[in-house]
Amino acid sequence: ATAKSNGYTIPTGNRIVAVTNDSQDAGAAGGQVLLSPGALDVGFAAHEMLHGYGLGHSWSNDPSYQNASWSGKGEYDDPWDEMSAMAHYGWTTARYGTAAVGLNGFHLDKLGWLPKNRVVTHGANGVSTASYTLASLESQSTAGSLMIRVPFDPGDLNHYYTVEYRRKTGWSRGIPGDTVLFHEVKGGTPYLLRQVGTTGR
Repeated sequence: ATAKSNGYTIPTGNRIVAVTNDSQDAGAAGGQVLLSPGALDVGFAAHEMLHGYGLGHSWSNDPSYQNASWSGKGEYDDPWDEMSAMAHYGWTTARYGTAAVGLNGFHLDKLGWLPKNRVVTHGANGVSTASYTLASLESQSTAGSLMIRVPFDPGDLNHYYTVEYRRKTGWSRGIPGDTVLFHEVKGGTPYLLRQVGTTGR
């Protein structure tokens, strides 16, 4: 825009690259990622790359959590999910800072990275109660469902709960321990369900 306002026209088929002598900013916008030398961190780079794949931030239902002055209440508050970077559970790599953590079930499913036959919608077969065996999202070779969807309102396909099992292994080796997590999905956004008002976030 500055070049254009000063009378310069970009030749057809060319782009402008601005090179500065200082690291300014890094992130994702418009489906593209810009990384500065100060952002060469596996966790940060993976987070921004996943924005390019169409993922938004992950959230919790905790109205008391605010990661930054410019973020929403509960935004970046699912530390088991890469889309809460840099507030996720990570581990330190030998050369490239904090590693990425896995993705929650909703994000894996949105990307098409969960086999459809291993995502179960509770009640789809007409039963109101059922027992399920969960396989962890990190160990998909294990038998069992990878994610359970529980409809909040059968008439609203965009509002449901998810149940997933996470294991402390692989990219998720930085999580505190094996756990089962519940999310409420509203309007295409997953919210980690927390016990608000208790200790032990």
